[in-house]
Amino acid sequence: MDIRLILQKANEALQAGSFDYAVDLFTQVVNLAPDNVEARTALRQAELARYEENPPGAVAKLFGYLTSLPFIVFIFFARLVARPEAAMRGCEKLLRKYPKSIFLLTLLGKASYDAGYWRSGILAMEDVRSAKPDHITALRYLGRLYKEAKDIPTAISRYQELLNLRPQDIEAERSMRDLAALEIVDSVGWEDTTSYRDKIRDIERAERLEEAQRFIRTREDLERAIERTKEELEAEPGRAILWLRLGDYYKQMKDYVQAEASYTKGMELEPESFTYKSRLGDLRIARAEDEIDTLRDELKESPEDPLLAEKLKQAEEERKRVSLEEISKRVEVYPTDTDQRFRLGMLLFDLERTNEATSQFQQTVRDPKFRRRSLNMLGQCFAKRGLYDLSVKQFNTALEGIAVLDDEAKGLVYNLGKVYEEMGDFEKAKEQYSRIYEADINFRDIAERMEVVYPRTGEKKQSQE
Repeated sequence: MDIRLILQKANEALQAGSFDYAVDLFTQVVNLAPDNVEARTALRQAELARYEENPPGAVAKLFGYLTSLPFIVFIFFARLVARPEAAMRGCEKLLRKYPKSIFLLTLLGKASYDAGYWRSGILAMEDVRSAKPDHITALRYLGRLYKEAKDIPTAISRYQELLNLRPQDIEAERSMRDLAALEIVDSVGWEDTTSYRDKIRDIERAERLEEAQRFIRTREDLERAIERTKEELEAEPGRAILWLRLGDYYKQMKDYVQAEASYTKGMELEPESFTYKSRLGDLRIARAEDEIDTLRDELKESPEDPLLAEKLKQAEEERKRVSLEEISKRVEVYPTDTDQRFRLGMLLFDLERTNEATSQFQQTVRDPKFRRRSLNMLGQCFAKRGLYDLSVKQFNTALEGIAVLDDEAKGLVYNLGKVYEEMGDFEKAKEQYSRIYEADINFRDIAERMEVVYPRTGEKKQSQE
């Protein structure tokens, strides 16, 4: 069976909004190739989109949980008898119904680890971490998984997150030391590496190990990290990753000249890698933002200076131009990167290039992680173009299923109220504004909005009569 052909059909179904068919096809792929991360990522996207489109009610959820118990028992039994792939299939079967279940995603991550499918395990556990950043089990397994995947820096980072939550966690602390040692061993290139204690005996190397496992907090930490990286580069000037790391340290120090030189050197060593071009683009944006911060501080000291005000305006326009240029490049290179595409849409919207922004948000709305935010932005885009009926539809769709008015929901209700106000339907505008006013009178200018629309309720009805 040609997996590529199935994957192609599955992606087409996903793009067309045929979520049931897409889920079936992606499931076929992951059953045939359990560590196919592309298929697993798209499968999760399709499952979430289907779930958001038709979420189960409370009774259906309860009944579903009860009928799922035999499958959960099977998953635990499969892991117990060392059949992790069977456990993974069991998890996927239940995730079709409950794609947001942290419990099931955690089980899938564990089963993937047992099976040796590091990338699939990372994908599942990162979903857990994204939903619950303080999930101890997810952070612990992510440390293990990234280590097995040879991504030592990220493994250290996840263990550091765990230690921030549990400072006395012995396993995490020991793993951090061992991983830091592995990083040093890898950079030095020793062959027979039975344990870090067998190799790091003198004080200087012990200090380097201690620094490698520390979380960089102060300028002094950064300076030591820079010196350590420079020493490694003296021994191995051809290791591009070290130039990347050095550039990152210099960027944190706001030494943009040295950061640019480091990234450029790394790019010369790995010209095919887009990472260095992306980092250089981040530098351009950071420089523009620093210029804005400096001018704002100067303007606070001399608020009446028209020259400073004009310079600030020009700097803000330059930042928009640079950001648009850089993010456009990334979307071109990585067209499926929803984060960058949404960011591009926001930049275009800010530049009042509404049609182009609309096009970006119409693509990001397919990603469940960006669905509500994309609907919000589409509503604003349509409102700017006077397409009020379409605008109202986007906001109402985004508000479906929301029971509690958090800040994001308040923003949606507020924007919906503004559209009704612009339409001259002050009664409906008042209904929306009242929802916020009753819960949070300090939200934006809601009090002033209520003062405007409240006396005018009924105007539209009277004018129609």
